[in-house]
Amino acid sequence: MTKDENSFDIYVHIPFCVSKCSYCNFCSFVANEQQMQDYLNALYKEIELRSKEFKSRQVKSIYIGGGTPSILPKNEIYNLVKCIKIHFNIPEKISLTIEANPNSFDLEKAREYKEAGCNRLSLGLQSDNPKILKILNRAHTFEDFENAVLNAKKCGINDINADILLGVPTQTKQILAETLTKLTKLPLTHISAYGLSNEEGTPLTQAIQNKTLKLPSEDYSVDMYNYTVDFLKDYDFYRYEIRKKKVSSKLQEL
Repeated sequence: MTKDENSFDIYVHIPFCVSKCSYCNFCSFVANEQQMQDYLNALYKEIELRSKEFKSRQVKSIYIGGGTPSILPKNEIYNLVKCIKIHFNIPEKISLTIEANPNSFDLEKAREYKEAGCNRLSLGLQSDNPKILKILNRAHTFEDFENAVLNAKKCGINDINADILLGVPTQTKQILAETLTKLTKLPLTHISAYGLSNEEGTPLTQAIQNKTLKLPSEDYSVDMYNYTVDFLKDYDFYRYEIRKKKVSSKLQEL
């Protein structure tokens, strides 16, 4: 939670996943429903306690990330947002972003998120390539991603982001071009392209250290970045930066 003179943003972390991605060193782990419920109960108490510090301020935006928020059981995202709205000063129109993974976001979840007030969905794709998805230990297919996007649109969530990774072992510009081409055919409003971070202690880093996998060279990774920027310009996705007191209205963040 961050604050400025007049308003503040709320970030809620949901630290649960179906499985741990090979490159991830975030606070996330596999949990059963009871563990999830215990966490949520504690979270509701924390929301109530912390809200007392912000009575005189208005919430500017809400972001629910993870982990995988969409892994939560039915109605839990709705209940979480409701709890925030009860205890904080929330304007009628607010940016509410929720992260989801394609394999845990269906039509029912889309309806729930829309009812909760979600107006921006961020979907973790990373790649459409089955080999790369396997290297990253991602538990979804590109078809899952397509269905997630279409389900969101069907329920009126129109601002949809896709996360993709650059500089992954075995990734080439041709593979990247195929991913980008598929994305431009979907009703996305935002594409976040990240360079792969080689984090100590992760299975992917261990595989690189053991020389069972090899990262692309830094120069090649930079080429993929520049290629992504140039490719997406032709489809009206433009790079932008977020600066203090000024946010661009462009569509793409890189």
